[in-house]
Amino acid sequence: MKNKLTFEQIRKILPQRPPFLLLDKVIDYEVHKSLVGYKNITGTEEFSNVHFGECAIYPGVFLIEIAAQASALLFLLSNEEVDIKEKKNKFGLLGNVSQFQFLNIVTPGDCLEVHVFMVREINQMAITKVEITCEERLVAKGQLSFGVKEYEEIYQ
Repeated sequence: MKNKLTFEQIRKILPQRPPFLLLDKVIDYEVHKSLVGYKNITGTEEFSNVHFGECAIYPGVFLIEIAAQASALLFLLSNEEVDIKEKKNKFGLLGNVSQFQFLNIVTPGDCLEVHVFMVREINQMAITKVEITCEERLVAKGQLSFGVKEYEEIYQ
C-alpha cells in the first residue's frame, strides 16, 4: 500500500500557506528514500497575469520552490519526531540549489509530477535530487540542500 498525503495533511507539516503552499498532494513516499507529489498549474494563479504578460509561463523560481517544499516534506516525514497528523515546531530552510535546469516550459493546465530522491541525510541537514515532469516530459531537475530548524531557533 502506498503512503499518501492530502493537501490538508501537507498543510499540517509544512509552514507555507496558500497561495505559497505549492504542493497539492503526495501519491507515495518512502521515508529516507523518495517522494512523489503533484502540483496542478491553473490559469487563476497570480503568475498567470504578470509573468510574461500575454503568455502565461510558470516561473522557474516556483519550480525550485515546489522542489524545496517536496524535499523538506520528505525530510520531515523521515524525521521520527514529526507526526504527520499534527504540525510540529520544525521546518526546512533551503541552503543550496545546484545544477538546477529548466528544460521545458510549464503553462496553465499542466499537472506537474515531482520526484524527490534522498541523496544524503546528516543530522538536521539533507541533500536531495529532484526531477519535475509533466506528462512524462522532464521540465526541470536539480539538487537541493537544506537544514531543519525549530521556530524558536529563528526568532531568538
